[in-house]
Amino acid sequence: MRAALSEKKLIKNTTFLDLLIIVFSFIIILILLIMFDISEWFANWLYKHEKLGVDELTILIIFFIISLSTYSFRRWFELRSEIKQRKRAENNLRKSKDSLSEAQRIAHLGNWEWNIQTNEMYWSDEIYRIFGSVPQEFAPTYEAFVNFVHPDDREKAKKTIEDAINGKKPYIIDHRILRPDEEERIVREQAEFTFDEAGRPIQMVGTVQDITDLKRSERRIRVSLAVEKMLREIDHMIMQRRPMEEIFCVVCRGTLDMGYRMAWVGLAEPDHTVRLVAHEGFEENYLKEIRIRWDDTPEGRGPTGTAIRTGEPFVMRDIQGDPRFAPWRKEAMKRGYRSSASIPFKLNNQVMGTLNVYSTRPDDFDTEEIKSFLGVAQQVTIAITHRKISEELERTRERLQAIFDNAMEGIFLVELMPDGDFRYAMANAAFGRICGIDVIGKTPEESFPPDVAAAMTANYRQVLAKGRPLMYEVEYGFASGRRCLWKSMVPLADQKMIIGIARDITEAKDHERRFQQIQRLESIGRLAGGIAHDFNNLVTVIIGYAQLAAAGLPENSPLIKDLEEIRNAAERASSLIRQLLAFSRRQILQKEAVDLNGIVIGMEKMLRRVIGEHIEIKMSLTEELQPVMADPGQVEQVIMNLAVNARDAMPGGGMLILETVEVELDRDYAGKHPGVKPGRYAMLAVSDTGCGMSREIQERIFEPFFTTKEMDKGTGLGLSTAYGIVKQHGGNIWVYSEEGKGTTFKVYLPVAAKIEPSSPRSESPDALPRGTETILLVEDEEKVRNIAQRILSHLGYHVLAVRNAQEAMETLSSSPGTVLHLMVTDVVMPGMSGFELARRVTECRPKVKVLFMSGYSEEMMINHGMLPPDRFLQKPFSPDRLAQKVREVLDEEN
Repeated sequence: MRAALSEKKLIKNTTFLDLLIIVFSFIIILILLIMFDISEWFANWLYKHEKLGVDELTILIIFFIISLSTYSFRRWFELRSEIKQRKRAENNLRKSKDSLSEAQRIAHLGNWEWNIQTNEMYWSDEIYRIFGSVPQEFAPTYEAFVNFVHPDDREKAKKTIEDAINGKKPYIIDHRILRPDEEERIVREQAEFTFDEAGRPIQMVGTVQDITDLKRSERRIRVSLAVEKMLREIDHMIMQRRPMEEIFCVVCRGTLDMGYRMAWVGLAEPDHTVRLVAHEGFEENYLKEIRIRWDDTPEGRGPTGTAIRTGEPFVMRDIQGDPRFAPWRKEAMKRGYRSSASIPFKLNNQVMGTLNVYSTRPDDFDTEEIKSFLGVAQQVTIAITHRKISEELERTRERLQAIFDNAMEGIFLVELMPDGDFRYAMANAAFGRICGIDVIGKTPEESFPPDVAAAMTANYRQVLAKGRPLMYEVEYGFASGRRCLWKSMVPLADQKMIIGIARDITEAKDHERRFQQIQRLESIGRLAGGIAHDFNNLVTVIIGYAQLAAAGLPENSPLIKDLEEIRNAAERASSLIRQLLAFSRRQILQKEAVDLNGIVIGMEKMLRRVIGEHIEIKMSLTEELQPVMADPGQVEQVIMNLAVNARDAMPGGGMLILETVEVELDRDYAGKHPGVKPGRYAMLAVSDTGCGMSREIQERIFEPFFTTKEMDKGTGLGLSTAYGIVKQHGGNIWVYSEEGKGTTFKVYLPVAAKIEPSSPRSESPDALPRGTETILLVEDEEKVRNIAQRILSHLGYHVLAVRNAQEAMETLSSSPGTVLHLMVTDVVMPGMSGFELARRVTECRPKVKVLFMSGYSEEMMINHGMLPPDRFLQKPFSPDRLAQKVREVLDEEN
């Protein structure tokens, strides 16, 4: 425009006279004017050639005409050249303006000028396009520009401009605009100010660039990078088996890297609530103040609940206007949240929870971002699946490891090495305990004695050679001692490794031996008891008739001495019978609560005389030991027998140690020791430092008549008697011995609740007591019945003798008027026992007193408990003892 105005002014300045002169001059000196400027030359030539007769005025006129024509013609050419140059510049300028406009259109960059004093503003065409307006329909002003700015960004834009004016510096700002069609765009605005001499802004020049697509591209790149980083971190955490809470935190932090304001992860609980497990960003207690569910309720119809119910992503594009966000709108708007998205985590088509993302911009989630979130959710689901599998595998491994470590059986893995040797690759603690050594990484030759190693290696080679399992029992001598093992070995598929199980059955074998020993002793005891019972009857008859025969002879008769020898032999036989009865637990016990320590201390002097001075006695007695319910005489017998056995084991001298302690035997101990009942016991240990015993001897030590002594040096009944006494007291006795290291006998007696004073023992009077009462004698053994009847009749009693309970009841029935004072009955009889007979007799005749007699008391102890000693007569008995006992029972008050 400005170039056109300059051209018009030049044309007006050209006069008509100039044109006329140019026309005439052109005809005359056209060629000369084109090629040369000859005005000066022509003038000089005229002055040199005055002979032509041309006066000076003519020459001056001609010179003026020629000069003027030359100048005009030159000016014309100069003008034409300038016009062409200006037209060329104008064309170039127009092309530049078109190129600039095109460049602004392509770059979405427009320029503007604002005259601050007049408030006039110039916008380029691109600015109109950016703002979605038409130049002919819109007059640009600063206020109009401000109205285009997004309401949420206006204050920010105004403040930036004010700060730039006050600081007299340029500014750059990115903000949003709202076009008339309500489309939201992002622009980058740059501007500079011009100030007058007073420092007042007078003009503002700047540019506006639409960077919406650039921002979207940057955001996509940022989202892509954040997602890629997230996925890498998740993969890394999966490999590290990190907790799921940490993976959820990584997802939340990665979401913030995408440019969002806040993110949190919630898991769907069975009660339809959503449990918060991780969050990042500007939250400000938002998650504590809201209540979210996933059922079809107002608190469950929001993005989170809907995503969990449907299993699909849910986007809340306008938190402010969408009624489904009503329960949380106030708190969300307070923190600047304008839109949100919830992405479900699925596992086996079941929604476990959601990733919830909040933005400060409405409608801030496009399709590509939702796809990115779904990719993250899929990776998280993979992490959850991997985690669950890893946790299950870890639990399985831990269970297997726990089974492996805590198994009672020894488990081992042996490997065939390239050099042909076997080496233990794995072994649990039980195998180490069995072997007494840590074998991992070692060969059998490095771990065990040569004979054991050779046997093991041979078995390993057999398993690999045959390729099938091998099971067997074997006894090895390990560092931990001799162990009896049950072993099972299986070759693995590669035929170079063997997995095996070694079960220590040493205790089981010992238990089995003890049980067999107990059974053997029980069998022997029943046999001994039966023999003693029958033998008792014979001894009773021998003693009775010998005493009666001696009583009928004159005092100086030589037969009296013979009868005394017969009686003494019978008494010794009776003592032997008592030992057999003690072993078979069929003797009569007179139990009372006694102090075990007191019995041991009371026997010290006697023990010193019995064992000799070459053996030292040491006592270690626990104070305040609870009393035991026992027969004191029998306990003394046990201690004496054990002490004598210890003495014989120390012919060259040594030490005898007696210890007492109170122990609690639990079910585990009882399970390992046949016949033991759990409970509290007083333990008496009798130890010696003698020669000890082999295992074979220990297995038979309590058998009657078994002895390691020479002929005529002992009967072998001492330990068997102790065994029977302890067992009859409800206790136990065990022996622990090693050859060359001594022996310990441990006696366990049940403790009593409290000490009760024992009944004083009556002593037999010198003279046989007599009487006239009626006595019913019930005895199935004829010889015993006859001698007892004869003794009682000789003492003045009226005796009704019968063979069994049936005859006794018939006698009573046939003599209802007969007054019966006492019934003397055997305990064990064919048909009805003495106890049952006594019950029936006392029912029909309550005043009748009863005296029981027997050679053993097993049935009595089992069925009725212990009888008072004053109502029981033990076989064999002498006439004196029978007379005394009958009189005592008859004289008792009812």
